[in-house]
Amino acid sequence: MANYIAKYWFLWLITVFCTTGGPIAAPSLDTSKYITIDEIRPGNEGYCLTVYQDTRIEKFPLKVLSVVRNWQPGRDAILVVGTDERFIHTGTVAGCSGSPVYLDGRMAGALAAGWFGSKDPLYIVTPIEYMLNIGTGSDNDKGQLAFFSIDSDGPIDLAVTHKQYLEQLAHLTGHQNVAPNAQSLIPLVTSLPSRTCDFLSEHFAAMGFTPIAAGQSLPEGPAPATLEPGGVLAVPLMSGDISMAATGTVTEVIGNKVFGFGHAFGGIGPVDLPLSAGTVHTVVPGVLRAFKFSSPGPIVGALRYDEACGIVGFFGEKAKLIPVTIHVNRYNDPQRRTYRCQMANDRLRGPALLQSAIVGAIEMYGDMPPEHTIRYSGAVDVQGFETIHINNISSGSNYLDAVSDVAGAVEQAMLNPFARTQVQSISMEIDFQNKNIRAGIKQAELSDLSVKPGQLIQLDVVLQSYLSEKTYQTVNVTIPDDIPSGSYDLFILGSDEYTKFISRTAPYKLTGYDMPTLIKALRTLLAIRRDHLYVVLSLPDGGLTIQQDELPHLPATKTMLMQDDKRLTTSTRPMKHWITQSHCVGKVVSGSQTVKITVEKP
Repeated sequence: MANYIAKYWFLWLITVFCTTGGPIAAPSLDTSKYITIDEIRPGNEGYCLTVYQDTRIEKFPLKVLSVVRNWQPGRDAILVVGTDERFIHTGTVAGCSGSPVYLDGRMAGALAAGWFGSKDPLYIVTPIEYMLNIGTGSDNDKGQLAFFSIDSDGPIDLAVTHKQYLEQLAHLTGHQNVAPNAQSLIPLVTSLPSRTCDFLSEHFAAMGFTPIAAGQSLPEGPAPATLEPGGVLAVPLMSGDISMAATGTVTEVIGNKVFGFGHAFGGIGPVDLPLSAGTVHTVVPGVLRAFKFSSPGPIVGALRYDEACGIVGFFGEKAKLIPVTIHVNRYNDPQRRTYRCQMANDRLRGPALLQSAIVGAIEMYGDMPPEHTIRYSGAVDVQGFETIHINNISSGSNYLDAVSDVAGAVEQAMLNPFARTQVQSISMEIDFQNKNIRAGIKQAELSDLSVKPGQLIQLDVVLQSYLSEKTYQTVNVTIPDDIPSGSYDLFILGSDEYTKFISRTAPYKLTGYDMPTLIKALRTLLAIRRDHLYVVLSLPDGGLTIQQDELPHLPATKTMLMQDDKRLTTSTRPMKHWITQSHCVGKVVSGSQTVKITVEKP
């Protein structure tokens, strides 16, 4: 359900209605069971089926106000108003989307859109003839479509990757440039703490959701209600110890085929997502918006099609789920908490869901204090490729570093432009302490500035820690035996500056050219530790690189030949040389210093 803010005061459009194509002729439409839009007239009275509490499907009387021709280009719609006292009390309710509407004893369509803040319970109805054609125009490849891809033109920056992903996600779901008080319309019932929902409100909006703290999924076992017209229809995007489920209503069931929502969930065509029934605890009315406070039940089927006029799934089928395990050690919790979840194989929202689960797991037993340090490790298993390992530390940066590393790696794996990959599992171990261990490089001095090849020199580094505490590090640096005489730069770098150095000097090391090199680049990037001090001695150039392949000892004549664009279709670049020493200093190091040395002739 895409979220719009109307240009008129307090008018909120609940969802994107069907936006593509014109009415599709349905010669097999059973007119004894379904009423077409051409038969409907203003003043017709009928009812809808939906759940306001528990699993009870009830009738709510409605009246047709108008048939809206060309509601969207090539699409007609029906405008109705609820006349039941409960409808009048609650107003338009998020979660009613998909509720079947009956006129003259026949199904006319599904509640799909409305206006928050309206004094009357007004709804736009998607005609049933549109919904019954969902999935008839495309082949289902079970969610293997790449909706958009992450930029791979240069060195990987996981923070930039994560930002780019969220921007594209918001653009795709239509939630960019939304006013601060806008509400997304698909209720996402979740067991995440309310503070996590508030903190991640922009990310949920980018996914097209309004998060509602509403407890866990129901235990495994029989579904709380069968999937039948008017019943609760949930899409459990995350299930298990952490739950996130988008909720709406079943419109129609034909055999084991289930129609629902009456509008797009993401509108991306073939998908492979889990389906469940659910229970409504109550409908929460509000001044501007109302929503169903509900919980999903056990997974009982799979969603296969997500199109402009609704979703279609199949009872009894299974969707691919990605196991996610998160272990958390908190400074104020005597227990090590473990959260075992199953994440939907949703290429569109998966990385954002993972971020939400990680932040929620950290915050489950309290907020993050202003002074904090997070140590984290984990693994992302991608079918057919080496495991992507993550092992690092951050301090004073909120969740940004940890989430960027994990979610960014998953985004690169799921949304790469090279191949349709399958993430097999994700695991994380998080240790959370209430202290700040950041430090900046303030000074660096060498025992000798004029050196000879093979000489051992001493480097003294001063680190300025949080609250102005100074610590001192001594590093021994050996000058290579075969280094030519001349002037050289010795760089003393924190992890961020060291990453920038590699990106500038040898960008191919952090660039993916295909899936194997992408995985290799991710592993190289994620191996750079924030609690290390990097000492880099830059050396003369020599040799060539072809993508990630290094040819360091080429003769000068071959180097010249291989740099000829007419001889090679793959671009080459001169190979840079340097030696690096890294030292764990127990601080998250930032900043840089440069010292010039002179190498004398032996």
